Amino acid sequence: MKFFVKYWLPVIAWCGLIFFLSHRPVPEPLSESQTFHGIDIIYHILAYTPLGFLVFRAQKNFLFAIVFVALYGLSDEIHQYFLPYRSFEIVDLISDSCGGFLGVWIGRSRALDPLIYWFARQTRRG
Repeated sequence: MKFFVKYWLPVIAWCGLIFFLSHRPVPEPLSESQTFHGIDIIYHILAYTPLGFLVFRAQKNFLFAIVFVALYGLSDEIHQYFLPYRSFEIVDLISDSCGGFLGVWIGRSRALDPLIYWFARQTRRG
């Protein structure tokens, strides 16, 4: 149970956040018409990078994590297809997968280990 709470609950929570945000219309100040063309690609990468990291952290399997994130991205795009103010976009699916790959790569390379170690030490002190 501890393993589930520590590793898989964050994955489920992040998936829930992505679903919640993708079910809502894009706020006007954040839309392409108010920012720049291609901003949605950045949004997708930023949303799916943590998901890739969390899935790899939970499973420790590179291929599993990438496939999981890609399939979740596909399910999210299918979900958006049925919303009147959203649409299915292949570019978004590719961006989701690239973000997931980046997160998995960060997890596999252990690039965040010094930051995680520092944070753990800080929380133990207080």
